[in-house]
Amino acid sequence: MRYLIIVRNPGYTPSDRPQLMARLRGLGLRVINVRVATDHVEVDLDTEDVAKVLPIVIANIGCVIDVVDLSVERRVVDPLGEFVRLFNAERYWEAHEVLEGVWRVSGDVGIQGLIVLAAAYVKLQEGNPEAFMRLLERASELIMRGNPRGVDTREIMRVIEEIMRVKKPIKLKLSIVK
Repeated sequence: MRYLIIVRNPGYTPSDRPQLMARLRGLGLRVINVRVATDHVEVDLDTEDVAKVLPIVIANIGCVIDVVDLSVERRVVDPLGEFVRLFNAERYWEAHEVLEGVWRVSGDVGIQGLIVLAAAYVKLQEGNPEAFMRLLERASELIMRGNPRGVDTREIMRVIEEIMRVKKPIKLKLSIVK
């Protein structure tokens, strides 16, 4: 089964990601990916017994904040609200997953733009700023074309334009609009 273990970040940066992955894999964990956020580290792994791997993760990274079972489809009443909540908590991978089903059904280009926006920030957590910039440009195009309702797209576009201008990542906080 696939799990996402969210661990309090004791000071790692995305540049530490390869070493974290190697260390956890060296301990026998089937790590799919590791993403490093400001205040947490996401360990995406495959295991039959999450209770057995938690002590290993705690001993090697730190305090577990949350455990998400990724093998169970997440049912969300308000996908856009949940997307914003997760995005603002720097849980970008989960945020993008929340909107995937909505986009598959609707084909909404604006929703696709929000998904790509979250994917861009995932790339930052993986230590890949070049992919971040490429995906951010794509997200910008999709958001402008689709203009997703319910989020402040003007603020999103303002921050994206600033990032493109200074060529450096800027943290983006999303907000819901009525």
